[in-house]
Amino acid sequence: MIEHVEDVDTFLSEMRRVCRPGGSVIIVTPNRLGRLREGERPWNRYHRVEFNPADLESALARHFNDVHLFGIVGSPLVHELERRRIARMRRLARLDPLGLRYRLPEVVAFAVGSALKRVGRGKPVEIAATTAPSFSHSTQDVEKALDLLAVVRR
Repeated sequence: MIEHVEDVDTFLSEMRRVCRPGGSVIIVTPNRLGRLREGERPWNRYHRVEFNPADLESALARHFNDVHLFGIVGSPLVHELERRRIARMRRLARLDPLGLRYRLPEVVAFAVGSALKRVGRGKPVEIAATTAPSFSHSTQDVEKALDLLAVVRR
C-alpha cells in the first residue's frame, strides 16, 4: 500500500519506529517500469507514487539498514494478461490527455472505464488458470517484474 501514501518518508519512518529491533517489514508494490512510461502519472487515482526498483530501494535504505529487493514474476499467461491490461490502460490514457478521469466522481470514472473495457476486449482468457504457483519471486531481472517485493529488517 506504499503507493497510496502521500509522504513516503514519514510512512517509512513510522514503520521503522513501530518495528521491534530485529523485526521485519514486507512491502509489495507495483513495478513502475512495467506499467508507466517516463513522466506518466499512475492510472489508479489513489496511487500517489509508483516506484521503480532503484527508487524503492533508495527510499527504504533511508530508513532501514537491511534491505532485500525481489521482483514478483508470473507465468507466461499471467504476463500476457498483464500486457493486455497495460495496453488497455495506455489506450484509455491516450483518450484522456488532460487527466479528466482523475477529476470525475469515482462511480462515473468506473462506468466509463468499464464501457471502454468492453469495447476493446480481445480474445477471452481462462482466469481460473492463474493460481498461486503461477507466481514466484526472484532477485533476477527485477526491472522486468510485475510487482516489487521488499523485505527490510530493523
